[in-house]
Amino acid sequence: MEINFLQHALYKILNAPIRLYPYPHLFVEEVFPADFYRRLLDKLPPDEFMKSITELGKALSGSGTYESRALLMMLPMFLDTLPEELQKFWKGFSKKMLSETFEMGMRLKFGSEMDRLEKSLKAKPQYLSQMELVRDRKGYALGPHTDSEWKVMTALFYLPEDRRYERFGTSIMVPKPGFNRGDPSKHHKYDDFDLVYTLPFVPNSFFCFFRSEHSWHSVLPVDDPELVRNSICWRLVIQNHEEVFG
Repeated sequence: MEINFLQHALYKILNAPIRLYPYPHLFVEEVFPADFYRRLLDKLPPDEFMKSITELGKALSGSGTYESRALLMMLPMFLDTLPEELQKFWKGFSKKMLSETFEMGMRLKFGSEMDRLEKSLKAKPQYLSQMELVRDRKGYALGPHTDSEWKVMTALFYLPEDRRYERFGTSIMVPKPGFNRGDPSKHHKYDDFDLVYTLPFVPNSFFCFFRSEHSWHSVLPVDDPELVRNSICWRLVIQNHEEVFG
């Protein structure tokens, strides 16, 4: 009998301990069944179906770091461009991962944090799950930032073929004494932070954190010309953020 990949992922995630310092986050290995993970890697689309982050208007053009990142957003207008076999797989995958079942599981996992957040808001939040396939290459880097306040939580499914590139996972940071935080959603200089820990970029693993004023994270510069850093980014956002945050 084949294991349901969504239920397997929820089993692994919901039974994993939350690490509280320096902000709530968790890391899980073997998040999907092994045979499903191999199939997922086989279904990764060619570069021609990925859009650069600047092309999509998510960042300012001219920055080498952003030009080294490409996305396939899990929306019909983008998935419809894929060949039929890939389209069928990614539409089925995104339907389950963007389902109420997965979203409610993630909200349950960070229940205490969700309660504190909702008590601080000015109006009832309207939540939305988003997801995209991400591909990074040499030159990509992401300076320390906490994420915008309308992003409730962010999760990354790491998709390498093996453990050769462990050091290229997401890094957890803390600001050095005297740091002027300014706008925490902006990306800051690495020199203003201490590196706490880098999550290993290993096959079939999962990293998730709950956004707060302390959720500083980064990607250290990708300097390996051979690396193709595939991951799936899932996030929970607040749609009515202008009403909620005032």
